Order: sequence, then structure tokens, then C-alpha cells
Amino acid sequence: MDSFIDILKCIQSVVWGPITLILLVGTGLYFTIRLGFLQITRLPRAIRYIFEKEEGVEGDDGDVSAFASLCTTLAATIGTGSIVGVATALRTGGPGSGDHRSYSTGKCIGQSPQKESVLTDIIL
Repeated sequence: MDSFIDILKCIQSVVWGPITLILLVGTGLYFTIRLGFLQITRLPRAIRYIFEKEEGVEGDDGDVSAFASLCTTLAATIGTGSIVGVATALRTGGPGSGDHRSYSTGKCIGQSPQKESVLTDIIL
């Protein structure tokens, strides 16, 4: 089992190492330059399309506005990121990350951190 973990660590160091960072940043820069800074030059038009009223679709069943579609996409992306973030924190930080999360949550909503910490220990 230790050899399998060593193999996985080796793969992880290659996959999430500097090579991947260079490839991601390089690809982003390449497409930004090649497409003429599309994400910057077309931003005003994109924002205008999101918030403008669509003509002739009022009351049609099954139609989703561009703004509703954007909100749904953002909610799905942020929700998935939150789930992955908590799982990563628990994996890398252990149960202590759950205590830290519950402490900060308890402070925000006005509950005592001790109650939240005990609840986290029971869940984890």
C-alpha cells in the first residue's frame, strides 16, 4: 500500500506542479492575445446582453432569461466550489479545519463557538 501511495504522490507532484501552472497561464495568455483581448473588449456588450429586456418572449412557457441563466450557472459553480473547498480543507487540514470553520460560523451567527465545535466533533 505504501508503494501505491508513493506512486500517487509522484503523479500528484507532476500534475499539480509548476508545469501545470505554466501551461494554464500560458494557454490563457495565448488565447487572450490570439482573440484580441476578447474578455476585455466585449465585456460591456456582454453585460448589456445580460440585463436588457428580451422582446417578444414575455409569458412564453419554458423560456429562461439570460440573467436567470447566469444566476443558475453561478449558483451551481459556487456551490460546487464550496463543497470541494470543504472536502479539501478536511483532507489537508484534518478535523481541526472543521473546528475552525464551525468557530467562524458560530461567531458570525452569534452562537457560542464551543457548541459549534462539539457539534463538529460529533459529525466528523
